[in-house]
Amino acid sequence: MIDEDDPASDQIPSPPLGILPTGTGNGLAREIGLPLDPWKAYQALLTGTAKPIFSAE
Repeated sequence: MIDEDDPASDQIPSPPLGILPTGTGNGLAREIGLPLDPWKAYQALLTGTAKPIFSAE
């Protein structure tokens, strides 16, 4: 668990997260512009650039 009040927590890098759209709605994939075809999304993960996204707690 990371203590957000600890100044050292700002030094912990966030690892990249790959998202493959396999659900029925794919709202997150649509929102961030991922291809909805899983194979095309996989190819985008391999060749694309990481972008930050923000999630709710």
